[in-house]
Amino acid sequence: MLITRLVTVVGLCFLLLGGLIMLTARGGQVTRTLSLPASAGFQGVATSTASEAEPVPILLYHAIRSVDQGQDPAGHRRSVAPGPFADQLEALKHAGYTPITLTELLAGEYPERSLILSFDGGYADFFMNAYPALKRRDLTAVVFVPTELLDDSEGTYLTSVQVTELAAAGIEIGSQTRTQANLTAQTAEQLADELLTSRFELQQLTDQRIAAIAYPDGAFNDAVLAAARAAGYQLGLTTDLGVVSPATPHLTLPRIPVNGGESVEELLASIETARRLTAEPTE
Repeated sequence: MLITRLVTVVGLCFLLLGGLIMLTARGGQVTRTLSLPASAGFQGVATSTASEAEPVPILLYHAIRSVDQGQDPAGHRRSVAPGPFADQLEALKHAGYTPITLTELLAGEYPERSLILSFDGGYADFFMNAYPALKRRDLTAVVFVPTELLDDSEGTYLTSVQVTELAAAGIEIGSQTRTQANLTAQTAEQLADELLTSRFELQQLTDQRIAAIAYPDGAFNDAVLAAARAAGYQLGLTTDLGVVSPATPHLTLPRIPVNGGESVEELLASIETARRLTAEPTE
């Protein structure tokens, strides 16, 4: 694994360095967006033009487990208990939402009122708690995995076997880098290791193309976006609030966080508010 990682990084690092050198030559500006051609927008299959495509919410989950709010307020906020999670799935279904994958979004092959269920962190509780609830309802999701944390001795994160099983069952796997490092603080060589190595390892593990990355803690800048594109990622997910519209740049997709203790009514209201604001024309 180490030798493979070194070969991958050395062989492809020059590509990243070239892109970063070009960025530096343009002044090295750091921004929160990346301009893409108009043709890069998403388009739903039920529409005739990209401007008519319906916005797609991407929900952001972390852990699916019970956490005592009094003992761990931060952990409670980032965790949804299994029971409420199942209730949310039922509520989304009754509201007419259809979970899709990021691959379907990229291809434009999705029905009206589609949404994406995304899970950051690659936690083992996804396999134990979220996956069974999804499977019972024949629903799909996207799980972002930090490859260096797989098979940890504490059992906090997914195992390689579990990732393979999830991918075979139709759960989309994405990268959350190798170590979940802050990408904005990395050198070009470190970016190559975090982005390229994790993508290569996940593709070897799942025998599938890894098209998407979730930036750890939502941290990104122009150098990170250039490196992600050079590493072959087609989609990048942030923690910025919003829904995906036809004009959304592929490497800076916004999401809607789902927090612990949030009621079903609050979740549905936040989705509808985000959809409505995105659909409203700007003056």
